[in-house]
Amino acid sequence: MSNSTWVGTTGTSDWSAHGDWSDGVPTGPQAAVFDANADYTVDVAQSETAETLLGDVALPVLDVTGTLALADGGTWAGTFDLAAGLLSVESGQLVLSGPSTLQAEIDGGGVVAVIVRRKT
Repeated sequence: MSNSTWVGTTGTSDWSAHGDWSDGVPTGPQAAVFDANADYTVDVAQSETAETLLGDVALPVLDVTGTLALADGGTWAGTFDLAAGLLSVESGQLVLSGPSTLQAEIDGGGVVAVIVRRKT
């Protein structure tokens, strides 16, 4: 699996903006990596796919109003806003850590499971 790292670290940018990624917009076999701890927002307004999501920094905001499909979950420590979008994780799990905020809406029934683990 290869990585494409987010390099658009100011203001608000769209996930599909090719120039905001080190190796282009991630596709199925690529990991979407967010490693710059800066105050920026990434909008997922369309249907996007990545192998995994790797974001262990606290400041970024991922705002999903479209669809984000992850083949193998990942990690996220920033704000994750699903208020109007859809997140699909085919296998594995998406671990939200740090000050993460998750907003989600269920349409037509379903389950949102939140597992909270305390560090010891």
